[in-house]
Amino acid sequence: MGAYRFGKDALLLYDAYASAGSQATTEMDNVRDLTLNLTSVEVDTTTRASTLFKSSKVVFLDASLDFEMLDEASDTALAAISAAYMAMEPLPLFPVDVSAGEGLDADWNITSFTRNEPLEGVVTYSVTAKINNESREPTWATHSP
Repeated sequence: MGAYRFGKDALLLYDAYASAGSQATTEMDNVRDLTLNLTSVEVDTTTRASTLFKSSKVVFLDASLDFEMLDEASDTALAAISAAYMAMEPLPLFPVDVSAGEGLDADWNITSFTRNEPLEGVVTYSVTAKINNESREPTWATHSP
C-alpha cells in the first residue's frame, strides 16, 4: 500500500505583491478545506454516422478554487484576496498537494468573497477563484520549495 497525501500538508501559494503574471511563491497559512475543481467544456460531435454512442470533443479545460479563510485582522494573504476582489484584478495562486508537489499555477479572478458570521463560531470568508489567462497561461507545475 502506498503513502497517502493529507490535506493538512497541501499548500496554497500566492504572489505577495499581488501582481498578475508573476509566479505565486508565498504560502497562505490561513486556508482550510481547499478544493481544486478541474472540469472540461465539451461540444457534441454526434453525427448520423454515430450508430450507437453519442460523441463529444473537449474544447476547453475549466478550473476553479474554493476555499475558506479565517478572519484574522493582520493576515496579509486575506488582505490580498480582498484587494484583488474589490479591484476586480487577478491574483497569482498556486495550489499544490504537498510542499514539493504539483498543482495548477495561474492567475485567478476572485469571483466570490463571502463573509460568514456564525453566532457560535469564528468569522470566515468563503472564496471562489476562477482562471484568468490575460497575463499568462495556466500551467500544471511542480513546486520547488
